Parts: sequence; C-alpha cells; structure tokens
Amino acid sequence: MQVIIMAAGSGTRLMPLTKNKPKAMIDIAGKPLLEHTLEQLTKLTPKIKKIIMVTGYIEEAIKVYFKDNFQGIPIHYVTQHERKGTGHAVLVTEKYINKEDGKFLVINGDDLYSHKDLQKLTKHQNCILLHELEDVSAFGVVTVDKEGKVTGMLEKPQGKAPSNLINVGAYSFTCELFEILKGLGPSSRGEVEITDAILLLAKQHKMHHVKVSEFWKPVGYPWHILNATETILEHNSELNHGGTVEAGAIVEPEVSINVGSVIKKGARVTGLVNIGKNVIIEENSTIVGPTSIADGCHIKSNCLVESSVVGKKSILQENSSIHHSVIGDGVTVHSDIHTIFHQPEQTIKMQVKGKVHNTNLNQLGVIVADDCQVTEDTSPGQIIQ
Repeated sequence: MQVIIMAAGSGTRLMPLTKNKPKAMIDIAGKPLLEHTLEQLTKLTPKIKKIIMVTGYIEEAIKVYFKDNFQGIPIHYVTQHERKGTGHAVLVTEKYINKEDGKFLVINGDDLYSHKDLQKLTKHQNCILLHELEDVSAFGVVTVDKEGKVTGMLEKPQGKAPSNLINVGAYSFTCELFEILKGLGPSSRGEVEITDAILLLAKQHKMHHVKVSEFWKPVGYPWHILNATETILEHNSELNHGGTVEAGAIVEPEVSINVGSVIKKGARVTGLVNIGKNVIIEENSTIVGPTSIADGCHIKSNCLVESSVVGKKSILQENSSIHHSVIGDGVTVHSDIHTIFHQPEQTIKMQVKGKVHNTNLNQLGVIVADDCQVTEDTSPGQIIQ
C-alpha cells in the first residue's frame, strides 16, 4: 500500500510560528507534527511500501529532516509549485503511484491521526474518515446513508447543518481518482478540490465512510498546538529516562526525560511532561504537564512552566512563569516575567490573518515567534513576533 501526504502548505494561520518552517514541521511533544503521522503509518497492515510527500513551502526543512526514508519506508518528494488545491496536490503525484497496488491513502500532513482510525480506511476501495462534532460550522460537513455511503458534502454550513459529521482530511482511493480529478474544473476558489471528486464518487454510490474512534487533532491555529501536544503525551507509551535527576528533585513516573538533560535539586516535574535532550532545569523550578520542553532549553531557578510548549534552545530567566503558552525556538523570557492567561468571564480572542478568532478557551497565554525576547508581562492570547 502507498500513501500520499499533503504537506505543501505554508500555515499562514499559524504565523508567526511558521515563519521559518512549514506547518507540518511544527513541534508537537518534542517531534515535528509530520513525524507523529509517519510513526502512525508504520503501524498499518498491510505495510506501507512507499510514502509520496507533496511539499512546497520551505520544503527543504522536510527533506533535510526525513531524508529519503522513514524507518525503512522509501519517501519520494513531489513539489507542488503552485497551490492549486488538494485535488491538484494529488494529481502531481500520479506518475509516482504504482497503479498495480490497487488503492492508496491520502492524508493531510498537518493533522494528527491514530493508526487505528487510518487502518479502517483500508477496508474500502474509496473511503473518507469522518469525526462527530457538536459545532461543525468551521468544517466541511458530510452526509451519509444507512449503508455507510457518502451522499453529500457542504463546506462550512450556515444555520442548521445537515449532519454532525465532518471531513478530517484522510481518505483511501483507487487510481480512478486521477481521471476524475483531471475532469474537474476549478472550484469557486479557483482550485481543484479533492472534495469535488468525492462528491462524484458519492453520486456513483462508491464512497464509503468510517468514523474516528481514537483521536484526530487539527493543528490549524496556534492554540491548537497545546491541545495536540496534550493528545500526543496522553498516548505516549514509550517514555525516556535517559537524563539525570539530582537528589532532592521530584520527577513523577509519567515524565519523559531524554539523554543529556539534568533536573537539579529542588526542582519538581509533574504530570504529562516531555523533556528533550540537553535540557537544564535549575533549582526550585516547577514544570507541570501537559508540557513539552524541546532540546537545549535552559529553565533557570524558581521558574514555573505549566501546560505549555517551549521550543528548542529557549531560555527562561529566573523567576519567570509561563502558562498555557507556545514559545518558539531560540526565545529568551527575561527574569520576573509572567504570562497572564486566565479570562474566566469570557473566552479569549486572537487576531489571525487580520481577523479576530474566538479560541473558545478561557485559559491561553502568549504565542512567541522564534528568536524573540519577552521583556514584559503578557496578556491572554497575545502574539509576540
């Protein structure tokens, strides 16, 4: 079996965190988002024979990191030079698909999936993975019949939705898909849409569906990184205990510590926490999960990090506190800085791509771009770049 991974996007809604990297390379619990996807794919049966990666924005970051294989599975890179839609992304891979294999998978490179849910897709020739959701207004909604066949799709419905099932961007197809895509005209957005191909297959009663039963996490906005990190930490069964924990430090069993890291006396690390390589956590600092601290970070004395993601080689100076925040790579948080993160009376709003978005969260700290300095206290949902 083969898989096409769509990873060409620039992640404009994740800016400024994607200024220096494609969104598929955003760090989630110590690894690029895309690496978590590949790990899940290695667990499928029959075994994945080839990964076809559609890249574009800062594609060298993906190529340099993953090179030409993942755990022995060959990776073939295809550049989508123009962003002409998801259908176009699939079309540029056609000559690299072995059509004798029958069906193949197509998945988004910037969402998190469980292999158990992806496995369900392989039971059908043409199939879409759906997720039940109470508020579907921001997603593509799919209707199905009693036989499990797709009957229709509606993008971001206004008013009463025809279904509570949403498209999560994971599919199985036969090679018939390529001819269907070639026959499609551009959508209202001027793109070739994979969803238009699905609608044609649905009209022919050829499109099945399966539902998410494990997990699916989109990573489309900065605050999604926190939720995605928590999900990965919850499902992590391979803890590392390669660091040094000094006498007098308290580290709970579910904490993962990579080689070269040091937890000094008086420090406390509790809950679901991933600590990367060569991290130093100084005396009397506290780390509370779900939290991920990437390679090479230095958390100085009397700091508090709670429910946050801290990027590579970042430094928290003495007496600083970070809550429900996403800190990029190479950031310095100065001494005595505190993130104000709680807004109990109303949900926190953030401005993304010039529009104000409701995060639907009452707790959200600061989003800090790579290589920034945090020199003063921050407000809920603030972006520093």
